[in-house]
Amino acid sequence: RGNCTKETILGLLQLPQVGNLLIITSSLKDVMSLYSINCRYNAIAPQSESTIISAGTIEKLRERFCTIITLMDNDEAGLKSMAKYRELYGLRGIIIPTELKAKDPSDIIKLHGINELQNFMSNAIS
Repeated sequence: RGNCTKETILGLLQLPQVGNLLIITSSLKDVMSLYSINCRYNAIAPQSESTIISAGTIEKLRERFCTIITLMDNDEAGLKSMAKYRELYGLRGIIIPTELKAKDPSDIIKLHGINELQNFMSNAIS
């Protein structure tokens, strides 16, 4: 148990005031993994993958960031969450390829190293 509510957005207070790209991911561990690679991607995560960030918060984030995308776990819950963000807000999602045998960014680092996460992100974003 924790003291977070469904409105809690992990990583939100660490974001710069403005930026080019914001990634909505599924956990604080993934927020930290994305920040740790050379490009230092800006990322946030709702309290749980099944919690969708509110329209008001998405609108405020759109005023601060040029592009917002999703990168959820490559599992049933993550794919459903990504589809919901696409349906509600028109956000593009990127999916970790199954050949990496990783369900999230932190798994890519654990299984293949930080350079593989950097390569994946560079290719997925471009």
